[in-house]
Amino acid sequence: MLPTYIRFRDLKERGIVDSWPQLKFMIDNYGFPAGRLASPQVRIWSEDEVADYLANPPFLPARLRGEPARRKAAKEAREAAADTPPEAA
Repeated sequence: MLPTYIRFRDLKERGIVDSWPQLKFMIDNYGFPAGRLASPQVRIWSEDEVADYLANPPFLPARLRGEPARRKAAKEAREAAADTPPEAA
């Protein structure tokens, strides 16, 4: 069976989120699925991944579970890339 995809407005109608900032916070800190881009301005989630999250939500923020937040990991990756010497041409 093909997956059913939902958009932000569906998440809002179901009472899962109230705003885009809240959704971003949940993705960054509470493990909510990031979904995927259907087009440059449209993000979608499969109903299955949202249902799985709602059935077993991680109640602790990522930083308290010992997992680095995405923002921190991205910063560390940028710093590591900046410290890497350029290759000899």
